[in-house]
Amino acid sequence: MQEAMKIKCLGISTQRNSFLLWNRITGERYTNFILWSDKRASKLTKKWNRSALLNSATSLAGLGSKLSGNHHLNLISKYKVDSTHVSSKLMNQLEILESKMEEKEFGQISYGTIETWLVWKLSKENYFVTDLSCVSACGFYDIYERNWSSVLTFLFRIPSKILPEIKDTCDDFGSIEKSFFNLDYEIPIRAIIADAQASAIAECCFLPGECVITIGTGSFISVVVGNKPISSNHGNYPLVEYKYKNETIYVLHCFVSTAGQSLDWAKSIGLFEKYDDIDVILEKTCDTGGAFYIPTLLEVSGVEKNTTSSGFIGLKSNTTKNQMLRAVIESLAILIRIKMDGIRDDLDRNRINLRAIRVSGGVTKSKNFNQLLANILKFPIEKSNFSNASSVYGAAFLAGLSAGIFENVEDLKKLRQCDEKFYPNQDEIFKKSSYEFDLKNWKKALKRFNDWNE
Repeated sequence: MQEAMKIKCLGISTQRNSFLLWNRITGERYTNFILWSDKRASKLTKKWNRSALLNSATSLAGLGSKLSGNHHLNLISKYKVDSTHVSSKLMNQLEILESKMEEKEFGQISYGTIETWLVWKLSKENYFVTDLSCVSACGFYDIYERNWSSVLTFLFRIPSKILPEIKDTCDDFGSIEKSFFNLDYEIPIRAIIADAQASAIAECCFLPGECVITIGTGSFISVVVGNKPISSNHGNYPLVEYKYKNETIYVLHCFVSTAGQSLDWAKSIGLFEKYDDIDVILEKTCDTGGAFYIPTLLEVSGVEKNTTSSGFIGLKSNTTKNQMLRAVIESLAILIRIKMDGIRDDLDRNRINLRAIRVSGGVTKSKNFNQLLANILKFPIEKSNFSNASSVYGAAFLAGLSAGIFENVEDLKKLRQCDEKFYPNQDEIFKKSSYEFDLKNWKKALKRFNDWNE
């Protein structure tokens, strides 16, 4: 019994693109964690995206892609410095530190996202590593060369010696010392995976066309594309889902919106009191009364223009708080629809059929939201027994797979159960004119909102 209670292995799933810098000799931290949503480097991001150097490089790659049909060149031709990636924020921090430090101390800097820092500390500073799923989202990794991009690290002046070793998702990441949890044995760390990809694993998205939409603090879409990355014409980007033994599986991925922040703000202005109230309010509120909510849209393709602020448009003297909340909820679904249209076009171009859409994250506790999403996407939505903590289960699955507790991914599929399935409601779709009218009006509201802000 005592043997059965032992922890066999550990997997780590962390928020991607949140990082810190520290001194690998002294252990001194130079920064706190700089979150993926941090906007302090937004001016630098815009400067790079307007730069002649970057635009010349992407234009040449675009020409080469048209002549050769090469996916790698096509991906380079679409490259933009993204505000959710590490690249511009890391450039900004390195510039600040370089101006304050002696050359010797600057040469001792280590860069790491959350998983790198955790493994560094848990292994008593023996492992300075990251994994393919986390690093593929940072903005200066070459997914086709399967290494840090020598071109981008040179352009962004990121010294290669500050970067961690890249390992497979399922690999040996060292062990947690006995003393850390006051145990009489060490716990081997056998998997590291980024949170969005961990959600895809937990929802058993292994086959091309299987998709997970995670709607929590942020809203993200990941769809499996198989054992080769594909490029996008809609601002989506390929990531490594996981690598186990000799098999690497890729997803096409995109950031949709800061969903959780929108709801937190709605709560703070009194549109609802408890998150459990959302479903009750949606149940008795059938429309927005012509009101539209525009969230902050940073670097989101598929809309004509991004915004740096958020708010309502179309409010009337008789608009209710419930209608305003519904407008916030509908905006989340509309943005997912806009991004899914682009993803489906990318899949069609690569002859991949959309097989399934599964949802996870706190917002999906609302049955009415899930039904709204099924209606607006015109596609069935699955919610599983793992959907409220999917990244945790995803990391545990891969650690078990890596340690030999599970034999293959088929064993994982036996653990996941579909608790609910939401089919597009044809009556609702007919009443809402297939939701195309709402979609068109929301885009019109976005334009007017931007005109006002300008």
